[in-house]
Amino acid sequence: MKPSRREFARKGRDALVVGFALYRGVAPVIAWGQTAQPTASSAKPVVPEELDSWLSIGRDGKVTVYTGRIDMGTGAETAFGQVVADELDVRFESVKVVMGDTELTPDQGKSTASSNSSVGARPLRVAAAEARRILLKMATERFGVPVGELEVEDGIVRVRSVSTKRISYAELIGGGRFRALNGPRLDRGG
Repeated sequence: MKPSRREFARKGRDALVVGFALYRGVAPVIAWGQTAQPTASSAKPVVPEELDSWLSIGRDGKVTVYTGRIDMGTGAETAFGQVVADELDVRFESVKVVMGDTELTPDQGKSTASSNSSVGARPLRVAAAEARRILLKMATERFGVPVGELEVEDGIVRVRSVSTKRISYAELIGGGRFRALNGPRLDRGG
């Protein structure tokens, strides 16, 4: 049985480090072996069908996005942040993108330069749209108005007819979990 990359990273493996150095024509070999310690288990479960595996909102209102993709100099990190900021209606500066960390991000398969941004952005857009839907539902329950009476700007939900009724995403869920399964498949590109 072949372990997945996530299982390999979590369990740790024996490591052997070998170094070579040249000193006046003599090449001593230095070998050192030790057992690698497993990393601390992530407090954040990664289940591709769960919204919390893709996105979180902190108590400070900052949005963290988790993607198994990496940026190979093509601007994918910026593109992903822009997609999420646009979908949630928050400032781009308030979005942090965590990329390719096998402890924290869903496995989205390989990152390819030609399609990385387009394929990798799809599940992030779906996750952000689902997060917005849930946040607006939470606001409707808080204010007792239908969703159509709400508007969002920079992560602040307002009741259109009563400007004093407003609440931030951070106040709605900051630091909490969405605990929602998302209808569309979020893993491996949507």
